[in-house]
Amino acid sequence: MAGRICLIKSVLNSLPLYYMSVFTMPKGITKAISSINRRFLWKGTLNSHGICKVAWNKVIKSKSLGGLGLGSIHNKNLALMFKWLWNLDKRVVGGWQDLILRKHRPYFVNGLPVFAGSLSPTWRGLVSAISLNHSISAPLQSNVGFKVGDGRNIRFWSDSWLGHAAPLQFMFPRLYNLSLQQSLSIAEVHNQSDNSINLSWRRPLRSRELCMRESLIAEVERGLVFSDGEDRKIWKSHSSNVYTVSSGCHLLDGLIVSSNLHSPALLWKGFAPPKIDVFIWLLLNGSVCTKYFLAKRRIINYEDALCPFCCKEIETIHHLFHLRPTSWSLWGRLVRWFGCVGCLPKDPNHNLQEWSGLLKGNFQRQAITLLCKGLYWSIWIARNNMIFDSKTPDWDVIFDLTFHRLAFWLKSSVKNFSYTGSDLYRNPECIMNWTN
Repeated sequence: MAGRICLIKSVLNSLPLYYMSVFTMPKGITKAISSINRRFLWKGTLNSHGICKVAWNKVIKSKSLGGLGLGSIHNKNLALMFKWLWNLDKRVVGGWQDLILRKHRPYFVNGLPVFAGSLSPTWRGLVSAISLNHSISAPLQSNVGFKVGDGRNIRFWSDSWLGHAAPLQFMFPRLYNLSLQQSLSIAEVHNQSDNSINLSWRRPLRSRELCMRESLIAEVERGLVFSDGEDRKIWKSHSSNVYTVSSGCHLLDGLIVSSNLHSPALLWKGFAPPKIDVFIWLLLNGSVCTKYFLAKRRIINYEDALCPFCCKEIETIHHLFHLRPTSWSLWGRLVRWFGCVGCLPKDPNHNLQEWSGLLKGNFQRQAITLLCKGLYWSIWIARNNMIFDSKTPDWDVIFDLTFHRLAFWLKSSVKNFSYTGSDLYRNPECIMNWTN
């Protein structure tokens, strides 16, 4: 499944990239591409449907938000088209920006163009796809800001230049409606001789409005810092302050509502192979194909959903990996190997969090979390061998094999790590005292 994820990201999602960067993709095409991605991810083929283990709106979210990072085709289309609006105010003589500015003469609000007249079909589709949908345009516009240079190209009221704050016209709407300087720049409002702000009003301010004015002046004095050079537009959602399609996709994917019950740091920031991380992701989402999971999907009967080891309880995730006597004894042996005492959590997410919190040091936390992932994987492999190959598991061998897997994974990812699985099994200090 990890290989399929790589192919979806590098091939299937990239094929329509040129089209998506210019034109609004029809909903039918978007659904068709998403359907192809779903079938390939869960089944590996387009001829039949596999078991959809996790809701697709969660799968497409970024890894930091609890998904697999496949991304939404629709959101990628919007993020690519938004880049045209972002780059339109770059006045390149003879460039496409110059052509659009001369032909359509847009005016800019907080660094983004607003078109008043008729547009060509391409630009009409591009602008309407973003501007007419408030749920899309609002988060994009709120992440556009300015870094003050000389203050000549930033409008005092309508541009967002006070760090992460909204434009002043939204922070002080009553004063904005009374202002006679709604379209002036910072440089035109600011008095350099005494470093003050000169504001003009349509009528004398009342007592309540005077208090608002004092708050406005305090906000401006606290946030107004001039710098050398020209004013610069910034994108607040990226560390480089420059808009990128990936940051736009991440922002729009984050608007998709879905629950996130696990910490991404436990999954993707470690030394585990991709297939192990994907398995643990399914495990934390309660979507591993246990017999109870298959019975809920009506693939098998509940009478056939008993644990293959004890044949008494329904094979749920909690029973298979924690509550079953042999699994419980494996976790108990791991606790004794570590040299601590305590109650084991019955939930995989809490279990990984508890183990990662026992040690200090980035390597140590990742290694102990990797050991837990390896034990989950070993139990799952033993269960599948029991069901499909009728192999009775030797739990002593499986526990020992978990340490050998840990040593192999660490050697492939950590430079100069030379300990074997037997070394790790005999002495946990090999992990606790390791420094690269």
